[in-house]
Amino acid sequence: MRLVMLLMATVMLAGAAAAYFWHEAEAKSAEAEYQAAQAGLEQMIQQVKYRAALGEGDVNGRGWPLTIDKNWFNGTPPRNTLLSGRHPWVQIAGPAEYDLDHPPARVALDENSPEGAGFWYNPGKGIVRARVGPMMSDKRAIDLYNRLNGTSVDRLFAPVPHPVVSEGDE
Repeated sequence: MRLVMLLMATVMLAGAAAAYFWHEAEAKSAEAEYQAAQAGLEQMIQQVKYRAALGEGDVNGRGWPLTIDKNWFNGTPPRNTLLSGRHPWVQIAGPAEYDLDHPPARVALDENSPEGAGFWYNPGKGIVRARVGPMMSDKRAIDLYNRLNGTSVDRLFAPVPHPVVSEGDE
């Protein structure tokens, strides 16, 4: 009986140790993905500011590039490593979103739509944001979004602005 109890205790201790080391490995992997996504975001921000300072290419009346060109990155554009490679690379905000500081969808759910892009660029303000993937809770996703983008939003989704329609456009 004693031998069985000792054997059970040994198996439980080994299981607890394995679970601890697995958790630590997962945490290190998640941190590495975060660091890579943050580096990609910084690279995109630097290129937008650089192109705006040079006035190179098509810029809008506010002085910001109208788009982000993959060629700015010597053929290897940064990737948001928090999302799968199937997600679109970057979504360019339309004129109705030019006054926004964040994309209406801060979490990339649909890899087949522009709102599922890893990055969001607002040429109205020259702002680049990285989206996060779905997580176990909205709070964790919001916390990661804020950490990654250096922001303090309180929700994952915001209302989509509607374009202003003048009387002549109706």
